[in-house]
Amino acid sequence: MYLDGYWGDRLSTGTHDPLRVKTLVFDDGCAQVALVAAHIISFYHQWVVCARAKQTAVAPEIIVICATHTHSSPCFVGMFRPAGAVDHGYIEWVEDRMARTVAEAAANALAAHIGFGRADLSCVDGEIPEFARNWHNPDVLDTELLIMQVTDAESRMSMANDLNFGNHPDVLSDRTTEVPADFLCYVYRDARLKQNRCTKSTGARAPLPRWRDAASTTRPPILDTSRSRPTRALFLDFVTGERPC
Repeated sequence: MYLDGYWGDRLSTGTHDPLRVKTLVFDDGCAQVALVAAHIISFYHQWVVCARAKQTAVAPEIIVICATHTHSSPCFVGMFRPAGAVDHGYIEWVEDRMARTVAEAAANALAAHIGFGRADLSCVDGEIPEFARNWHNPDVLDTELLIMQVTDAESRMSMANDLNFGNHPDVLSDRTTEVPADFLCYVYRDARLKQNRCTKSTGARAPLPRWRDAASTTRPPILDTSRSRPTRALFLDFVTGERPC
């Protein structure tokens, strides 16, 4: 299987970490909307149409599908690759998985609260220190983080965090021949480790803090990037909703 992203012909030699499709379905009793995210480089509109049509749980026109744009996913685009590099059978398989996750999410809905937060990461000399730099177009960076947190209405336990980060850090570079979710693999890992460290001392898993919902006037958290802590630590504070341990 050819890998997409970068240039040259790269054949996969294995899996660095699992690629996933993750879906949130929201239903307020009047309307539904589904948000689908996949660890792939791209997903063209004709494939979006097919994936939407493979399920009946949510109206196709209100299913939003996006790709995380990992640069070492199985080949979807085929740029700089030989003819036949795009595996259309794999694309159909991904469409099936997207449709299945929408149906499963819709069938397992729980009462929940939704909160929103934002943070601004500092930019120094055209870089987000210790975190990201744009080597294609120096000084072009989006320093804003936006997050939507979904918590169980009863327990206030975190059910999902939906993060929007306008940049696209490449961690493994064009030399890797293993399939990765790329930088998101490390975000997931470090966020889980951080949450575990913060809650182990209590002997129980603690709910993440509530941010903002319809019944709350709590201000969304704004990270204090003037602190001397590395940007990566600040990023994880924000993703997990935790304060430093």
